[in-house]
Amino acid sequence: MNTDNLISHNFFQQLIKDAEPFLKETKFSDKYIVDKNEIEMSDLEHYIHYVSFYNIHLFQLCNQLERAVNLLSNFRTDDKNEIGWGHHLSYNIENFFIRLDSLYDRVLQLVNAIYNFGLTDNLVNKKSVTKKINAVDGYIELNNSLEMLNKVLKNYSDEKRNIIVHRYSYFDQELDRIEMYYHPFYSKKILEDKDIAENFKEVRKEELTFYLSKTKKEFTQINQICFEKLLVIFDALDKQYSIMKLKLK
Repeated sequence: MNTDNLISHNFFQQLIKDAEPFLKETKFSDKYIVDKNEIEMSDLEHYIHYVSFYNIHLFQLCNQLERAVNLLSNFRTDDKNEIGWGHHLSYNIENFFIRLDSLYDRVLQLVNAIYNFGLTDNLVNKKSVTKKINAVDGYIELNNSLEMLNKVLKNYSDEKRNIIVHRYSYFDQELDRIEMYYHPFYSKKILEDKDIAENFKEVRKEELTFYLSKTKKEFTQINQICFEKLLVIFDALDKQYSIMKLKLK
């Protein structure tokens, strides 16, 4: 399960197909919400672009979570590097959990766009969106699928994100040892002692290899579970997207 599965979903494919004709014609960027008063377009075209905008940014986040797995081991060691393997890992691990915590909010923004609830970005949250969903038909399916994703994210990222953002750095004893083993200054001092240098390099290499393998596997599994929940949400959004298009024709 990866981002290819998300792209293959009917909702995603239909949105790409719908957006392609007028996106090429009007030549505006997907990165911005277009004011229909500034560019001549129909209500349907504006709706498609509005939904595309939030879907693109949701998919970009999913892509970043997927790439984060490979970024863990994407580090080049050289004599001039002042970062060290440990700091590289700490940065990317914290970055992963912060981005993971953003996933639910991005999904809510897309739901708001699909249903055309009219909530401004700063008012889109679980409480406001759930209240809106409860007022429309078929809310049980969507609310259940959103809650499933929310539970997964709370299990994996909620506590870690709060620690990283509001308290202190990500805490992991294994990672602390790797930071120490690969600290640019202290490791250089240890490696100057030829009697222990080779053993030290072997020990730290084993620690790093094991930690990388374990963490990449963990992150991959988290992504897979989240993407599976997203596909269920896409099923519900696909139906509503088709209904809204018929209304706006």
